Amino acid sequence: MKKREDIIAVVKSVLDKDDRMSLLGLGAPKDEYDGIAQAIVDLIMKTNNMICTSEILFNAFTEEFEEDFTKEEFDDISIEINSKLIG
Repeated sequence: MKKREDIIAVVKSVLDKDDRMSLLGLGAPKDEYDGIAQAIVDLIMKTNNMICTSEILFNAFTEEFEEDFTKEEFDDISIEINSKLIG
């Protein structure tokens, strides 16, 4: 199993690239998604199967940003994270 820090780095790299909230594009600090990356990894690790689901991403983003998202909006990020974690 990968170390927590390695998993956080993977998740954060995908979140930064995606920049779902356009925060980095607007000049936010590079650590803008650090907290949510850690929260997502905590949720992933609770499942014990190391799969990042769209539901995990949906829950983390909804809680963090209080926006109206759908789970389906996170399918692409979920697939990319899983391919990097598993593949």
